[in-house]
Amino acid sequence: MIVAVRCPDHADKLRHMSLSRVTSRSPLRAVLVALLMLCGILAGAGTASAEGPFSLPSQITDHNKSVGCSNSSVNTALADLRSADSVQLWVVFTDSFSGTSGESWAAQTFTKSGLGANTILLAVATKDRSFGIKASSTFPLDSTRLSAVTQQDITPKLSSGDWAGAVVAAADGYRSAIGSAGTPTASSAGAPSCTASSAAGSSGSKSWILWVVLLVLLGGGLVWYLRARKTKAANPNQPGGATGGGRGDGQPGRPTEPLEPLQSVSDRSVQVLIATDNAVRTSEQQLTLAESTFGAPAMADFRAAFERARTSLAAAFQLRQQIDDDIPEDDDTRRAWMNEIIQRCTEADAELDAQSDRFDAMLDLKNQLPTALTALNSDVATQENRVPDAMATLARLSSTYAPSALSTIINNAAEAGHRISFAREAMATAVSESTAADNTPAVVAARSAQEAVAQAKTLLDAIDKLSSDLADASAQLPARLAPVQAELDAARTAFGQGSTGSAGASIAQRLQQVETALKTVAGPAGPKDPILATQRVREADATLDDILAATRSAQETQQRALAALQQSLDAAQSKITGAGDFINTRRGAVGSEARTRLAEAQRHLSNALAQAGSDPAAALSESRQAESLADEAARLAQNDMGRWQGPGGGGFAGGGGGSFTGAVLGGILGGMLSGGGRGGGFGGFGGGGFGGGGFGGGGFGGGDSGGFGEGGRF
Repeated sequence: MIVAVRCPDHADKLRHMSLSRVTSRSPLRAVLVALLMLCGILAGAGTASAEGPFSLPSQITDHNKSVGCSNSSVNTALADLRSADSVQLWVVFTDSFSGTSGESWAAQTFTKSGLGANTILLAVATKDRSFGIKASSTFPLDSTRLSAVTQQDITPKLSSGDWAGAVVAAADGYRSAIGSAGTPTASSAGAPSCTASSAAGSSGSKSWILWVVLLVLLGGGLVWYLRARKTKAANPNQPGGATGGGRGDGQPGRPTEPLEPLQSVSDRSVQVLIATDNAVRTSEQQLTLAESTFGAPAMADFRAAFERARTSLAAAFQLRQQIDDDIPEDDDTRRAWMNEIIQRCTEADAELDAQSDRFDAMLDLKNQLPTALTALNSDVATQENRVPDAMATLARLSSTYAPSALSTIINNAAEAGHRISFAREAMATAVSESTAADNTPAVVAARSAQEAVAQAKTLLDAIDKLSSDLADASAQLPARLAPVQAELDAARTAFGQGSTGSAGASIAQRLQQVETALKTVAGPAGPKDPILATQRVREADATLDDILAATRSAQETQQRALAALQQSLDAAQSKITGAGDFINTRRGAVGSEARTRLAEAQRHLSNALAQAGSDPAAALSESRQAESLADEAARLAQNDMGRWQGPGGGGFAGGGGGSFTGAVLGGILGGMLSGGGRGGGFGGFGGGGFGGGGFGGGGFGGGDSGGFGEGGRF
């Protein structure tokens, strides 16, 4: 459980700048940063604590001394919840939500703070007597149970002004509902982090002191800067910056700050990676739609920005793959890679954010809303009419092929129906809000409907594509099997007679494995999953090529590599497309591992295509790696989906399906739940991305795009 107490937004952003990074470049910059920090404090002096959503700096943020940082009952309750159930509760107390509803304020703060899996935020405005709650889509309680804790445990304490009691009641209520009530084991979670700031009313009388400090700091800073320049001139080879090491300020005798725990850095980098991947996926969808409307030349600058963002994201995924692989690294290396992942994602976010205003201006959806809704209604109807045919196709495929052949699309028709239902609901909201003086909610709803119908199309297209691929694989299987069987016979002739020793035994064993695989493919199992059968044939062919390589000329080897390469490239592209469609339409459930494997599969396929003309053998190796990684991505994504659905199979740990659950699963709901906050891509809302708010306080601006939200007054 995490509770947060926040300082004014501008001061908070400055406070979280890395001073060590600044001082490593220039002492003068360090002085300027310190001055800016103090100016931020001065600017906040004497103002009321009424603030918009912001990035929480710590688990407990208490801006008006409602609970403080030393309340043992609060700290214990939060630590117990985290220790017993691996669930985090973040809490923020402020005076006012600045006219925003509690639910919207909490949702936007959750997103800006980059709060991730199994996390819930309780936001309380004590003077407004308003509250908001936001839970991640992976939180282990459904909406009914969460609302019950709110009504039975939290609201009564808030109504009586027992702020600390409300936090304790929330933690205990969630722990009880999850099923871990009782005395927990000794907590290893430690006390929650806390940021407490004084009430605004007392700051005005002390502002003159701060101005004196500002003048002293300015004078002292200039002296320091001049001395630093003189020292550097005397020692030109000595690097500037901190000399104390670690994250300290570099002054002798001053203790350095402890490094952030490695697991915390890992968790944060994964959250950033998922949020950025979601933003890039949404942005690609928005950009493709815009290109179809305005033409590719008009969108060239946006496409270039998108490709730069995708390149940065691909580099981040490559680092994550190195962390995940079987090659061990020391902790310092892993930490450096994780920080670089965050930096690469920051670069991707910056590329997207830089173009967001121009993109919005070009689309001008706020002024073109009636036209957009008319087109959207037509698009929804088109996809809606496809659902019955898709269901019939699935029934036919299920009677012909094994479940393994259909695992990635078996639920697509139902999911498409959920997305279409959500699109209809979002369109109704857009229509009802379109005549308001501020039609931003209508634009948010319209864009959510656009994304929902686009996902429905992707889901239905995947059914048609797999149906075609299965038919092609079935038709081509006998022709692909015959030459490999002949090659096996040739290998047996070449190596089966008189082979002795360990090498001969190894070859004999491999030939037997090939023979077994080909018999399985030729039997009843082959036609039941012809795509898998074709893959087994190609694997057998590769094994035979390896065995027979010593008997072939270089030219013959290259010719065989060329023949195998095209088949592998086609298979890799098909697998990457299938896994990508699955992840893209279920991004609310899929974690970083599947996304990482998919990104690496795409990288290896790009390498294969680049080398195909000059080095077919190397290209074939790259293409086969792409195939393997795409298979793993699909498997991991399906596992994530199974965990997300839970025992009941309906999402939210078995809490049922429908349009709402489908929208959460597809990662669509971020914007609508956050009250229209930006961040879903070019012209998008919610979930990080173009205009995504960037980073703040250590968390990515994307955060969890789905989940539960509620709020009210007390």
